[in-house]
Amino acid sequence: MTLCVRSILDHRTLMEIPLVMLLDGLNKFRKKEFKEASAIYTQIWERFNFAPTLNMIGYANMQADNMAAAKNAFAEYITNNGGHPNPYDSMGEYLENMKEYDGAYDYYMMAFTLDSTFSVSKVRADSVRIKQQADNS
Repeated sequence: MTLCVRSILDHRTLMEIPLVMLLDGLNKFRKKEFKEASAIYTQIWERFNFAPTLNMIGYANMQADNMAAAKNAFAEYITNNGGHPNPYDSMGEYLENMKEYDGAYDYYMMAFTLDSTFSVSKVRADSVRIKQQADNS
């Protein structure tokens, strides 16, 4: 019986560790301590293989103006969670920030094609087209 209770406690503790780390990273992000947030998210990814932290790494790096690291994180997010629209939407947002509108449009539409209820991607794709037209005027 002691072993069983100990096992449950160990499991609960193991589940709390990434949650505490995640909250710490979110707190750093909220305080605009983006490099610190990225480091925490990277630890979560490396220790727990929790793919959504790749998205968080990408956004923290974009905010820290470390665009190469952001792009790498989003690309890895696609590799590790490619069946979900969010990684494609995030890469679209990265490319839009880089003013690579054709690529941004394609990634937004990939997200929307994967899940038509992910309508924010369609809105963003349409917005990118408007930006392109304005830039070409």
